[in-house]
Amino acid sequence: TGVRCGELVGLTWDDVDMEKKEIYIRRTLVYKDYGDGLRLHVSTPKTKSGIRTIPMTDSVYNAFAEQRELNTMLGKDRNEFEVDSCRDFVFITRNNRPLLMCSVNKILANIVNAINALGLEETFPSISAHTMRHTFCTRMAENGMDIKVLQYLMGHANINITMQVYNHIADSSRIENELARINALAVNF
Repeated sequence: TGVRCGELVGLTWDDVDMEKKEIYIRRTLVYKDYGDGLRLHVSTPKTKSGIRTIPMTDSVYNAFAEQRELNTMLGKDRNEFEVDSCRDFVFITRNNRPLLMCSVNKILANIVNAINALGLEETFPSISAHTMRHTFCTRMAENGMDIKVLQYLMGHANINITMQVYNHIADSSRIENELARINALAVNF
């Protein structure tokens, strides 16, 4: 989906419309001390543009369906743990608390460590939830997604963020591929 990790862990089942196949990004979950001790808080997304509705692809729909089934199997289908009047979080721990951003990154680190423990020729690089967001944006741009649609999905207030921060040119092959595509178009005129 390309959502920020805090937006993902802040999702409640009220934010996931399985019939319409839409995800409503309305909040972000943060673990901070705002003078009341280090604890979970609900906050608004980073910008006004961060409040958005994201249509689900089939694979995203299937992932949410599996998550709901998993929560039900584990008896966590109606989680009553509350954070600033929000409850029934989609992604929860074994203690029925919302998953933290640092936990998501720890899970990703464990996956990378397991891959690297296989002793393959190349070492798999470290990844984070933000790396995955970055990769989503870059791959969507590389595959020709309308940049304004991509800006909307990413929740960026400014198109320059989408263009400059996320849509970087990783290597010369990307430039060569684009020029070959343009060259092929020119031949047809």
